Amino acid sequence: MYFFCDFFRANHEIAVHVTDLGEARRFYGELLGFELLEEGEEGLVFDAGPFQLFVIPPSEAICPILSMDVDDLDAARARLAEGGAEVMRETEDGLYFEDPFGILWDVVRRSGD
Repeated sequence: MYFFCDFFRANHEIAVHVTDLGEARRFYGELLGFELLEEGEEGLVFDAGPFQLFVIPPSEAICPILSMDVDDLDAARARLAEGGAEVMRETEDGLYFEDPFGILWDVVRRSGD
């Protein structure tokens, strides 16, 4: 009974927020051997095999953020609200919500086609 499988899709992306991009570049790139794909003001993107690792620099480290794609962001927002999930932040093409266990999720509007 996988209720959300046709609606929310895993997108093979994980974001981690870190306090030091230089240390993140060393750890994920040099120590773990992930290929650095992008580097810019918004952070780093590594190819980590089955997923892309987005390394984002906030003022403090927070838990990893799991990511999913949806075709219809408004419908996703409504479905989450109906289920009691709290939307923490919204962006132009997505939103972040917290599940009942305190895990932060990123929902991105992208076509599944």
